[in-house]
Amino acid sequence: MSITYDLTITNMNCYSKYNDLPMVVFDIQWMYKGTDGTYSSFITDRTSIPFNDSSEFKEYKDLTQDEVILWIQEYTDPSIFTEAEQFIAEQIDQMANPPILNPKLPWDNS
Repeated sequence: MSITYDLTITNMNCYSKYNDLPMVVFDIQWMYKGTDGTYSSFITDRTSIPFNDSSEFKEYKDLTQDEVILWIQEYTDPSIFTEAEQFIAEQIDQMANPPILNPKLPWDNS
C-alpha cells in the first residue's frame, strides 16, 4: 500500500514586536507524518523564517495554515523531506514486517 504524507504546523514562535510590527513569526515547528492506512510514523522539525520585507508582512491573526506551510516549503531544504519520507517508509515497513519476532516456543502447547 502506498504511503500518504501530511505536513502539520505544531507551533509558531514570534517576536512580540520586530521593526515596529507586532507578532512577527521567526520559527515554525512542524510534524511530517506518513501513513499507509494501517501504520503511521512521523518526524518533527523546525524551520527558521527570515524577515524579508515589511511590505509583505501579514498580521499573525490573518495567517492561514496553507501560507505557513508554503513558508516551510520555501525555507526548508527539500532533502529534509526526502530523507523524512525514506525514514518514515522504513519505520512503517518495520511495523508491518517486524524484523524481530518473539514467537511462542515450539514445544509450548499451552
